[in-house]
Amino acid sequence: QAEEAQRLGISILGEGTPGAIVIEKATLDFGAVLAHSAATKSVEIKNLSSGNLYYSVEVSTVSTAGDAALPNQEWHSVLQVDEPTGLLAAKSTKTLQMTFQPQGRCSYVFDVEVHTSHEPILSEAE
Repeated sequence: QAEEAQRLGISILGEGTPGAIVIEKATLDFGAVLAHSAATKSVEIKNLSSGNLYYSVEVSTVSTAGDAALPNQEWHSVLQVDEPTGLLAAKSTKTLQMTFQPQGRCSYVFDVEVHTSHEPILSEAE
């Protein structure tokens, strides 16, 4: 007798969760820092998702006022992040060092955003 092959169809349904990285401090105040000197503060970012996420920290200037507030000032050198891109493991925390180095007498306000991806994010320097 010939054996009959049986086929079994299986449906697989998967559900992914969006990446979720949060910055622990809503504001970071460096206070008064002498021109051409530096102050460093720590900021924690947390990956709340169940998957590894690549992150990219983007710093942009919101406003400047004072003697050193030039329209075309290279403000990227004023506020730097030690690891602007990287991989953050699932359910983990990473401490980033932010260094503020004013180039003159000025008041700065920066906006810092953390972008996420499941693929590596290249920094502007790469």
